[in-house]
Amino acid sequence: MIRDFNNQELEIVKYINQYLPFREKHILSTRELSIKIAEKYGVGTDKASIAALCHDLGKRYKDDDMRKIILENDNIEYPSYITGALLHARVSAIITEKEFNITDKEILKAIESHTVGHANMSMLEKIIYAADYLEPTRKLETADKIREKIFIDFDNAFLEVVYESISFVLSKKQYLSDKTIELYNSLVTK
Repeated sequence: MIRDFNNQELEIVKYINQYLPFREKHILSTRELSIKIAEKYGVGTDKASIAALCHDLGKRYKDDDMRKIILENDNIEYPSYITGALLHARVSAIITEKEFNITDKEILKAIESHTVGHANMSMLEKIIYAADYLEPTRKLETADKIREKIFIDFDNAFLEVVYESISFVLSKKQYLSDKTIELYNSLVTK
């Protein structure tokens, strides 16, 4: 059974209810799966819970607004081919830090890397990346098969998640981040 929300998590859930009701089921399902995976592999469930709750907070904004938020906070300007699908991860980390005063670098990195990943991800980062793809409300046939494997052989299941994510991006003929390629290569050259 997944534990109840603490006060900080309740504040985040209120934010989700107010600004992201269309993402609530996905976010809560990602949290539940993240906690289960974290428990299985000895990773802090409090951190997994917060990171999962916050991973999509940036999705409340349109692409241009996300670009402005990143420019204001990081002084980085992204080209138009970098869409909200990628931008929202950084914006979600910014919101997490500014709105909820969460400064834990491990949590912020897990939020920020949940879309493209990178080589040498921490276990928490991998859990959020995987749970975001595998959570059951997504209704992806491939996710259903991998979800069971994640509790048996994390490394191979995680590689499958990364592979399926890359395949999806390529099937849409969208920009594939260099960081995602580095992530994939780091997994297959262990």
